Amino acid sequence: MNTLNISLIHYRVRYKQADQNKNNLLELISTAANNGADIILSPEMSVSGYSFSDRDDICSAIEEENGIFLEKVRGIALDCCCYICVGLALRDVKTNAYHNSCYITGPEGFTFRYNKINAELRWAKPGDPCQTTVFDSPWGKIGILICSDTYYELPSRIIALQGADLLLVPANWPPAGLDPVELWRARALENGIAIAACNRTGEDLNMDCAKAESCLIGSDGTLLFRQHSAKSSIFALCLPLESNRLCSAKRIKQLNSRYPEQYHSCYKNIGALDNISSFLDLPSPGLLAINCLVPRPSGNLAKHVSDFFSRLQKISTPSLWFLPSAPYSDTFLQMLDELSGQCGIWLLLQQLTTKPKWHLFSPTGTQQPLFSQKRTSGYIQLDIGTARLALMPFPAFCHPESALAASKDGCDLIVSNNDQFNDDIKLLCGVRTINHLAVTLCTNSGAGIWMRPEGHERWQETLCKAGKSCTFILDTHLTRKKRFQDRVDFDQLFTRNNTNDTKI
Repeated sequence: MNTLNISLIHYRVRYKQADQNKNNLLELISTAANNGADIILSPEMSVSGYSFSDRDDICSAIEEENGIFLEKVRGIALDCCCYICVGLALRDVKTNAYHNSCYITGPEGFTFRYNKINAELRWAKPGDPCQTTVFDSPWGKIGILICSDTYYELPSRIIALQGADLLLVPANWPPAGLDPVELWRARALENGIAIAACNRTGEDLNMDCAKAESCLIGSDGTLLFRQHSAKSSIFALCLPLESNRLCSAKRIKQLNSRYPEQYHSCYKNIGALDNISSFLDLPSPGLLAINCLVPRPSGNLAKHVSDFFSRLQKISTPSLWFLPSAPYSDTFLQMLDELSGQCGIWLLLQQLTTKPKWHLFSPTGTQQPLFSQKRTSGYIQLDIGTARLALMPFPAFCHPESALAASKDGCDLIVSNNDQFNDDIKLLCGVRTINHLAVTLCTNSGAGIWMRPEGHERWQETLCKAGKSCTFILDTHLTRKKRFQDRVDFDQLFTRNNTNDTKI
């Protein structure tokens, strides 16, 4: 067998019609199992629907692990020798607490339960961040997160650190604002793991999921499947295997390039602070014009840059410009020194030498060579005008912990560099802004500036091609309003050797 057969039960959940939902789900699950599914995944809260005002409102739809419905699900898993994952509200018999859960059952009586960490505020108890999130299967380790638990980066990273090569996501994510498929693809890219996400369809009390999409994503971020359906459907999918095992090479390579000793700012608990500017001694917030200039792919570099800045009009808003990293000559750097003073701008670039150096040119026309920097790890912190910057090599930027650490150090903007500028890179740049900071990346083939999303919307994005420039006005009042996912197993995050199949 060279593929893993995964069936997504893209179910039209009927709000508060638990009996009908259970009957329909059992029929769909049985059909998928009898058709040869190895893993069957239903949406989040697929028994009850989603929106409830309090414990009393949902109590009639609460299930128990030893209840009749899950007993029938276990019977199908035993008879058909498959793994079945059902999203539903479960009661803890020891504490009488209610959880938004995913219950998993499999061959030989296997059972596993995961409780959502970002739980519904009105009725659900949040899951323990140190709960077990990964289980063993015949194809390798498999992790589970529920819907918005994938919004922030660390829960998915911890799944990968625990050795999982497949992440299952039962979801109830309507198609408004941020596209969850984009987010899930970014999580696959960051961690080198495959992701199967089962969304729902139909209308709930407060949301319309008729066009919500389910998807399957490969460990290299390739989108293997995405689809919605207005009616209940079984999406029967195949995930490629290697020697009957889940592909692990991407995950191992990605995790082996981590530097956990540089991520300790991640556990700073600053999200509740009213004024991080004074607490972290940040520059006074305000406006800063962020600009990228990508030189023409051919021709005289010095003339192109000189001609461009000679046409630049001085503006009242403080302005910071970036050029791509390159082996710039001392003569070219001297020219930039003069141009920055003439235009009244900050100009920042990285000179590629044996030890790459960042150079900052100030509005006063003073060149300030910065620290040399390793090209694979860490970042340089720099205050300019109204902003704190993190100058970050792209290999470090590829790890979500780096951006989170920079944000918790008070950074308003990540500046990175790379020799490529493709859709995967643009996606990672956008996703990093969820850490409540901006990102800019300037390469020889294109550049972009990404700004943090508002609420549940998608990040703002400004792009340009070679021979062009792009601009965004950054208001650092906005990047000082931080919010983080701090319900995280930080001990797992900072343990270096913590998988069975690779040294990390």
